[in-house]
Amino acid sequence: MLMADDHLSDEEIAERCGVVSRTIWRWRTQPAMQTRIAEHKRLQARAIAQQGIAVRKNRIDALNRRAGLLERVIAERSTARDMQKVAGGKTGLLVRQVKAKRVVYEVDTGLLAELRAHEKQAAIETGQWEEKSIVTNEGAPVTVIEVHPPHG
Repeated sequence: MLMADDHLSDEEIAERCGVVSRTIWRWRTQPAMQTRIAEHKRLQARAIAQQGIAVRKNRIDALNRRAGLLERVIAERSTARDMQKVAGGKTGLLVRQVKAKRVVYEVDTGLLAELRAHEKQAAIETGQWEEKSIVTNEGAPVTVIEVHPPHG
């Protein structure tokens, strides 16, 4: 298992196993050991694929959590006292910045881009996003994006 993990050098593996590093090298050359190492790596890969963001549901849950946090930023901005008298301030989409010693309010395009990216990724993860490339009469390829409503 230590050889399959690829975290330790042969010297470190040998020390843990109570053998010399030359023995580890010899073991690696034996077909039976190569088969066992490959099987351990396959099992490790399967275990990794069944946890964390490798699982679609976990990715979608994470997207939902982050989208909720971004929406919370918008909601909190919309009720902030200093935003109430600013044109568009109650939308929560403005950000306050100081430029050349002047206070400027601008649409937070970074936040909006992040929300759109989350929406796109959620559509992709749920199979509702499809990109097709078509060729026009002029011969130039055009990408057509279709967003399908969820099933059910």
